[in-house]
Amino acid sequence: MLEMRAARDGLYEFYAAHAAKLAQGQVSLSFTAPKST
Repeated sequence: MLEMRAARDGLYEFYAAHAAKLAQGQVSLSFTAPKST
């Protein structure tokens, strides 16, 4: 049970980091898109 929770927490951390990276990419994309147009 504890191992399961640890794995889930690790997965959440990984997903959160990926989501943050994705969000950062979206933000930079939205900032560069209007400039190049």
